[in-house]
Amino acid sequence: MNGKKLPMTIFYKEQKKARLILLLLCVLLSILFVSLVLLYAGIVKKEIKVQPVKPTKNIVVKNLVPQANIKTTQPTVKKVWLPVLPVEGKISTHFGWRKTSGKGFEQWNYLSGFELTFPGVQEIKAILPGKVELVEKSTASGYTIIITHADNLQSIYSFCTKIRVQPGETIASAQSIAQCRAKLQFRLLKNGQPLNPEDYFNNYHL
Repeated sequence: MNGKKLPMTIFYKEQKKARLILLLLCVLLSILFVSLVLLYAGIVKKEIKVQPVKPTKNIVVKNLVPQANIKTTQPTVKKVWLPVLPVEGKISTHFGWRKTSGKGFEQWNYLSGFELTFPGVQEIKAILPGKVELVEKSTASGYTIIITHADNLQSIYSFCTKIRVQPGETIASAQSIAQCRAKLQFRLLKNGQPLNPEDYFNNYHL
């Protein structure tokens, strides 16, 4: 060049050439970026495995409608008819799923036992001999008593109002363990799994 200015035609040609090179580089980078995104998406899609979610019992599930072909499984145990009914009453809420409705909504709740209703106050009786594992009070369900029996069987009594036993105490069958007013929630567990108490009180008209 020797210090001389380029003619305007050459200057515009050089400028046009530079723009063309820059445009080609942008196109190549765009193609490379799209290819990498598609490759990554394909790898992730192959690696993702959907794990089935197991339902948890004893938990209130809102806005969930169980399918008709889904059955609640229970542990296979030899049924022994229980000789003592905890209170004299009628079943108001049965074991399993039930639908409740409110203002503009519906929900399904799961009860791992049943509820007995009766007039006035009654003494709650232990269904079998055993040992008191827990006595606990809550604002929602009053006192709850858990008794452990033979063969990994547990009975649970909720909505108690007056306690007559303490944790660690050994009790006899039909012994009074508490008082209850109007309603008792009763649950029966085998190895920690809920059983339907109605299957074990067939000798009573509930």
